[in-house]
Amino acid sequence: MGKLLGALDGPWPALAFRLAVGGFFVAAALGKLGQPVQLFASQISAYGLAPEGWALPLARVLPWVELFSGGLLLAGLWTVPAALAVVLQLGVFAAVLGVSLATGKAPEDCGCIPGIPETPGQALIRDAVMLAWAALAARALPGKLAVDGWLAGSNEEE
Repeated sequence: MGKLLGALDGPWPALAFRLAVGGFFVAAALGKLGQPVQLFASQISAYGLAPEGWALPLARVLPWVELFSGGLLLAGLWTVPAALAVVLQLGVFAAVLGVSLATGKAPEDCGCIPGIPETPGQALIRDAVMLAWAALAARALPGKLAVDGWLAGSNEEE
């Protein structure tokens, strides 16, 4: 187990994390931004957890937060704050999914990426995997091929 964790601790796994998770967040954001905001607001309301009147403002803001934090991860710019923003979002999403599943209020489709059906249970597992991956990659961020590394002069081959 120690060798496996050691293999996951380094600049190349951090790059894989940045690209996969950043790409996921960008794809999720673009999917939401490409549809009417009311559709995403109704998906937020379907969870029954947000206070009344919050669904539309959340539907307007959340895709932009996902796009910004995911885009920064992809670029490797402000990598640590971007990763923290993504981890915070994943934690909130996982909490919402978990509570909605536990209370029986979970909708059929999580609404995470429009056009790709996914149950809240599947999304919860995916979010947990991404959170674990973030924890493994955190020490090696920004990793290879990151703007942060270039700015700091640390993207040379090791």
